[in-house]
Amino acid sequence: MQKKIYIPIYGRNLFICDNFEEQKPPQEDKETLAAVWDENGEIFFTFKKCIDFGGGALAHECLHIAHRVFKICGVKSDEDNDEHTAYLLAWIYREVLPFCIADLLPTTGYEKGKKRSTFLEFSYPVNIQNNKGKGKKNGTF
Repeated sequence: MQKKIYIPIYGRNLFICDNFEEQKPPQEDKETLAAVWDENGEIFFTFKKCIDFGGGALAHECLHIAHRVFKICGVKSDEDNDEHTAYLLAWIYREVLPFCIADLLPTTGYEKGKKRSTFLEFSYPVNIQNNKGKGKKNGTF
């Protein structure tokens, strides 16, 4: 399965794929489970379906994607002012997560005609919208 995601602020396309045969990385060996690279101003992320995206593996790959975006766009990383990195990383993660776990969640919306679930539906077991007043001040968590 393949998907194209447009990154609006930076004007770049991200192509993600769960099959190395469909979207082959420039360098791959038997142990490669995921790869991020850029080609002609576009970013590619390919992974094998067997990869476990728990425990930060997806965030790890998303940081590679963010760095590729910055490289292509000429944005310099700055450890004293890394808000742009944090925002882009969060945005990429939110966009890529449903695709990466689509096999585990059959209603992610990548099947034709189904509504796409939101990031919060994947991340939180409770409906935050209906818990106003139950969390911290003003119903926030």
